[in-house]
Parts: sequence; C-alpha cells; structure tokens
Amino acid sequence: MRPIVLLVIDGLRRDSAQRFLTTPFRLVAEGRGGYLPMTSLMPTKSRPSYNTISTGVPSPQNGIAANDDVRMVTTPSIWTIARSHGLTTAASAYSWWSELYNGVPFRKEEDAFTVDGTGGIQHGFFSPRDSEPDAVVLAYALWLWQRHHPDLMLIHPCSVDYTGDCWGAETLAYDETIKVLNLLLESLFTALWRERPEAIILVTSDHGMAAAGGHGWDAPELRQVFFFALGSHPGQSPELRAPVEEATALDIAPTILHLLDLPIPPQMTGRQLV
Repeated sequence: MRPIVLLVIDGLRRDSAQRFLTTPFRLVAEGRGGYLPMTSLMPTKSRPSYNTISTGVPSPQNGIAANDDVRMVTTPSIWTIARSHGLTTAASAYSWWSELYNGVPFRKEEDAFTVDGTGGIQHGFFSPRDSEPDAVVLAYALWLWQRHHPDLMLIHPCSVDYTGDCWGAETLAYDETIKVLNLLLESLFTALWRERPEAIILVTSDHGMAAAGGHGWDAPELRQVFFFALGSHPGQSPELRAPVEEATALDIAPTILHLLDLPIPPQMTGRQLV
C-alpha cells in the first residue's frame, strides 16, 4: 500500500488549470503520472462537492445538499473507512471538512488543530477562514506529513476560490492566484516525495468558477475540472486505467480506496481510475 495525498484546489476551473497549473502537467509530460478531464456534480457548491469527492455518492443522497447544510455525515467516506481499518488520516483544509467528518459545531479553539482525534480525519489543521493563504495551508500539510506519516492526507487550498468569488474567473487576480499556487506546488511536491517517494499525489478541484464570480448552478465552466495521478519518478508513476474519456467526481473515492487496498462499499458506483 502506498500513501495517498489528495489535493483539492477549491474553485479552479479546467481551462484555467490548463493555462496556469503547469507543475502537474509538466510531471505528466515527464512520464510521472497521468491526466484526465473530470466533471463535477451538481450542485457546484463547495460543501456538497467535498462530500461527493469523499463518499463517492452524489448530493443530496450523500447527506449534504447545500453549503448551509451543516452536519456530520453518516454516509461512509474515504476518511471513515480508512480509520475503521486502522489507517492514519490527516488534513490541512478549510474547517467545513472537520464539520463533515469530525463533528459539529466547529469550535475554533479546540478543533483548528486536531491531534489524534476520534473522527474520520485523525490529525489536522482546519482553518475557519476561506481566505487562509495557500502558503500557510501547504506548510501545515507538510508538517502533518512529516510528523504523523498519514496513509491518506487531504490538502485543500482555497485562495483560488476566494479570489474567483470576489473578482471573477476571467480576471488578472484569478490568473495570478493560480500562478502563485502553481509555484508553491512545485516545492510542496518535492518535499512530500523527499519524505516518502512512494506516495501518490492526486490533484483535482471541487468545482469551477463563473467569469463574473460565483458558482452553484449548472454551466460548463462550473462543472469542467480535472484529475491528475502523480508519482515521484517514472518508476513510481501511477497508471491511469483506459479507456476513460472523462471522469466524474464519483470516481475519486473508489479510486482512493482501491489504491489503499480497502473495501469499496456498494453505494460507490464510480470507476477506479488508477
């Protein structure tokens, strides 16, 4: 079993990733992974999308129908399944992930830094601010990786989504935020693989972003995202299963459970991409 890093870049649409997220595309070109176009599910809101990614079940059947649907999920997720089989989980992410898989309400003083918790995400840095700088989120992710050696870790930077919501996707601000994150990912991937070169890094987005800002409805620029599966060098490169012309967010959870040699529950009807 190889450790898995799930990097969910909030609010990054596919066409912008193709233009500015050059780090993972370069790794694919070097034979160190694969890329697939991916479609997110409705609604293109963050909290339901996080849960679709984690449970492999669409909204609202997965228990979350909207951003203001604040509850702990009872549907089996990659986090709870991993924990039930004795694996270590961790996250550096927005606080909604803690609410979904560790408990509600989110208590900043007690839950922002979680160590050996009893929820689905055992160790974590959970920021209550969606404006948390990506550099901070990635720095905590590396600290968690080095300290706790998780088998499954989430990294969830939100600056792209925050910028898109404020100014729109077809703006210099949105483009420059992606460029900065791309530079941060170069050093992050190097550091993660230096510690554990066998790790597989999966990169995706929860939803896209409208030209004038916002998301939540059905439009190509909101549903067209991406999926990367990356390894430290060609010999460690995960191979994408063919033929898959376009993946969906339902495919992420069963893919992760397969890579971790964990059972896939019947309600996860998506495909194993790797």
